[in-house]
Amino acid sequence: MNKFRKSVVTRLRKFWTKTLPEFNLLILGLNNSGKSTLAGRLCMKNEESDINPTVQPNEMDLEYKTMKVHMRDLSGQWRMRQLWHTFYQNTNALIFVVDSTDVSRLGEARCELCDILLDERMAQVPLLILANKQDVSGALPSSMIVDLMGLNRLEGRAWSILECSTLTGNGSFVSKTFQ
Repeated sequence: MNKFRKSVVTRLRKFWTKTLPEFNLLILGLNNSGKSTLAGRLCMKNEESDINPTVQPNEMDLEYKTMKVHMRDLSGQWRMRQLWHTFYQNTNALIFVVDSTDVSRLGEARCELCDILLDERMAQVPLLILANKQDVSGALPSSMIVDLMGLNRLEGRAWSILECSTLTGNGSFVSKTFQ
């Protein structure tokens, strides 16, 4: 198993209980943040192939040891974000992917994440934020993303942030976990 996949799955295992037959994972973020590349890399379906923008929801399954994960990767296009709420039911964990190089859209990402977290169906759902594109020059470190997105004000929710590059599978795997 590659280092990237193991790093993400290790964080997800913290949220999984063995009483769940299947773990439902929702992957969200703005368009062009790297959600589909992440899903493909987790399922080992792509190494460095071209990824087309998601139009329809992508559903994939991942098995890791005794853990079965059903992943839903949803489009980050504005018109498709209006439908995200229809996938919240039965979600066990949320991965929110942020493009660390696109400072101009962090406010938009913050608003979308707030809308997600305010939905009562997502109230107890743990959150893993991926500060993606760390392989690109000028990418913001996770500490700045935490500040700019107001993540340190989240209360009563398990959350973690991970610096990574979903494209290369490399990066500084700095992880910060909060309660």
